[in-house]
Amino acid sequence: MKRFIGYHGLQPRAKAIIGAAAVTSKWAAEIGADGYSRNAIDALELAKILTAKGTAPV
Repeated sequence: MKRFIGYHGLQPRAKAIIGAAAVTSKWAAEIGADGYSRNAIDALELAKILTAKGTAPV
């Protein structure tokens, strides 16, 4: 994921958040996602953190 975003010149402007039932936080970290969320509500909060601080925990 980081490779794709970097390749297309989107980093650091673009952040990748993944999640839902089929995804784990471990896998999100392995692929270089900027964040992981269990559901859409948590994803919204994580997006707020990412846009405010520029980084977020996975």
